[in-house]
Amino acid sequence: MLRLRVYEKLQGLVGQGAVNRMVTGTTKKYKGVAPRMNTLRAEMKLLRAEWSKKLRAKAAANAQVSAGT
Repeated sequence: MLRLRVYEKLQGLVGQGAVNRMVTGTTKKYKGVAPRMNTLRAEMKLLRAEWSKKLRAKAAANAQVSAGT
C-alpha cells in the first residue's frame, strides 16, 4: 500500500513537470528538475504556513469557548 502511495505522488510530480521520467526498456528512471522543484518547494512552504495559521486560530477559538464554559 505504501509503495502505491509513493508511486502516485511520484506520478503527480511528473505531471507537474517537477520530475522527468526516462524509460529504457523495462527500466524507469526519475530525475528532479531543479528550478521546478524549488518553485514547488516555495509554494508548499506558503501553503503549510497558511494551514498552520488557520489551525492556531481554530485552536485559540476552541480554547476560548472551553474556557468560557
